[in-house]
Amino acid sequence: MRLRADLFDRRFNVYGATLHFLVQVLQRADKADPETERAFLVVLDQARLLFRPEVHTALEAIWRDYCQFRAVKSTMKANFERTGAYGQAEIEAEYQYNMALGELLPPLSGVFGDELMLGSQRYARLDIAPESY
Repeated sequence: MRLRADLFDRRFNVYGATLHFLVQVLQRADKADPETERAFLVVLDQARLLFRPEVHTALEAIWRDYCQFRAVKSTMKANFERTGAYGQAEIEAEYQYNMALGELLPPLSGVFGDELMLGSQRYARLDIAPESY
């Protein structure tokens, strides 16, 4: 039972770091801080070993969307510094990436599926989540 609990804790840390990453990006409507980015990249790698391949693929997609979001934000900043305007296409792209990342929050536990279960009860209470967030 102890090994199962340890595996669950490691898996939940991946979930928690992913949730923290997404929430921070959405709250700021900007890039995550470097520590949060690093933490997400670490759990992205760990997910390859702890979950079925579809979970790792989903987390890679989150990272790709985030990188595209960051690129749009950088372009907007450069446009504004150069011309005084953000650029309509960039504003629309920023909105689309922000919405895409935001739509991941409600079903995020579904990305991880039954692997976030300990015994027969799904672990869904955030008030007993790890202290890292």
